[in-house]
Amino acid sequence: MNPDTFESKLALYMIGLIEFKQALGYKYNEQIRLLKKFDQFCLEQFPEETTVTKPMMDIWGTLNPPECPGTLRNRVTVISHLAKYMASLGKNAYIYPTSECPKEPKYVPYIFSEEELQRLFRQIDCCHYSPEVPNRHLIMPVLFRILYCCGLRLGEVRRLERTDVDLISGVLLVRDSKNGNNRYIPMSAHLTDRCRDYAEQVHGSGSQSKYFFPAPDGGMISEINIYTNFRRFLHKAGISHGGKGKGPRIYDFRHTFAVHSLKHMVRSGKDMSVYHQALKTYMGHSFFKYTAYYLQLTKD
Repeated sequence: MNPDTFESKLALYMIGLIEFKQALGYKYNEQIRLLKKFDQFCLEQFPEETTVTKPMMDIWGTLNPPECPGTLRNRVTVISHLAKYMASLGKNAYIYPTSECPKEPKYVPYIFSEEELQRLFRQIDCCHYSPEVPNRHLIMPVLFRILYCCGLRLGEVRRLERTDVDLISGVLLVRDSKNGNNRYIPMSAHLTDRCRDYAEQVHGSGSQSKYFFPAPDGGMISEINIYTNFRRFLHKAGISHGGKGKGPRIYDFRHTFAVHSLKHMVRSGKDMSVYHQALKTYMGHSFFKYTAYYLQLTKD
């Protein structure tokens, strides 16, 4: 880490924290961005301060509308980590109690019924050709099937490169996921066939894009592109949207995959102590509690 990246009198501690976290295997990209903002904040409002103080955090920890509570918690948490790191080095630093951050309303996942999925995918498959986005009608049916059938995060699907999709064995390689890990995702035979047909149509005529789902310019397909189409498909399928923060969201395909998988395991008489662990690995969860969360959504 270049010392010139930070300018306040806390610079060396920030650099030390980043190097410490990255040595443990964390990417720490978003946290570096927040530390840079805090560094500028210190320069402007506390230029002579050499440690994290309560007056400093009283200002930094104030919610600034339209900022949401989750955003505030993220930027406060990274400075709390900085203060703990400084304290571990013997520096007197104020550790902000992140438990006092305002709570964000808990989102209740929208679990699509099988009938809703059938209606939704009928509309997705009716996606028409557009000269402005010539591959849209080919991309959307396969992209959304991977989201649901494999339970991937949207970013993981967007980042898939052509070399990450094994069209022979039917396995996806998900690189650098949420926890910085790689994992292999087996696909069903039907989904593999869909991917083969798609790849032949989109990449079979000398495509130069490295991405499996390319944008019109050959780069990574944008999140707003996918979301705009998703809202249109929902409307045509007669599935109402509750507005911002209410869903259904694209991420609910992942929630639905998990719930439907667990229901299938129960109905098939599978040993949940074994298959629940398999689902945890498949979904790329770092802790068992994240997968166990879906058990409460399968009461029916």
